[in-house]
Amino acid sequence: MPGDTLQWSMIVPLKPWRAAKSRLALDDDSRAALAEAFARDVLDVVAASEHVGLLVIVSAEPSLVVPQDGGKAIILPPQTTGLNAAIRYGNQWVRRNRSGPVAVMPGDLPSLTGPVLDHVLEVASPFDRAHVPDREGAGTTILTAADPRTLSPRYGPGSARRHALDGSHPMVTVDVRARCDVDTIADLAHVRNFGIGPHSAAAIRSLDFRVLDSQTHRKSLQSLGA
Repeated sequence: MPGDTLQWSMIVPLKPWRAAKSRLALDDDSRAALAEAFARDVLDVVAASEHVGLLVIVSAEPSLVVPQDGGKAIILPPQTTGLNAAIRYGNQWVRRNRSGPVAVMPGDLPSLTGPVLDHVLEVASPFDRAHVPDREGAGTTILTAADPRTLSPRYGPGSARRHALDGSHPMVTVDVRARCDVDTIADLAHVRNFGIGPHSAAAIRSLDFRVLDSQTHRKSLQSLGA
């Protein structure tokens, strides 16, 4: 039951769709469609989790719609630029309005499922601070803190090492679906091996191969089965 479950505040920072996923070798429309689809799947998973009592979305995307969540989500327009700044801004709101543990969730984990998210939060709960390294081990996907006052986001190149040096516990044994963010075409092919959410699956199926300039990219996308 929700009342028996540790309630987390979840911060999800999202770039505007057309500013996101710049490393994906696709046209602007396709990148924006994928960024939106990834985010919608992530938000649906987070909103449905009984472990999450508050969902704070930090985004200036005008078309963003709050998922069906029983009223636990809010959208905060960021006050400055940069991922870490957006997270800190969301966390300031959490600190003013709620106690208990807090987590940061990226919007590009299309293979994430409810059970996987719940397990990550259960694994994180004994630690003052913890983080999930990405599949390659260099970056960070999910970041947690037992107290919002101690959340210390250090996202960017080499963030997993920076978080660890800052005292955060690396959760390297959690399900790989919590570690597979998508930045490249190769990442897209990889997450398909684990299954993806319905919005992401539909966006991949609708990719227009005619907009690609490179035969290599075309073959990579065709390997997705789109």
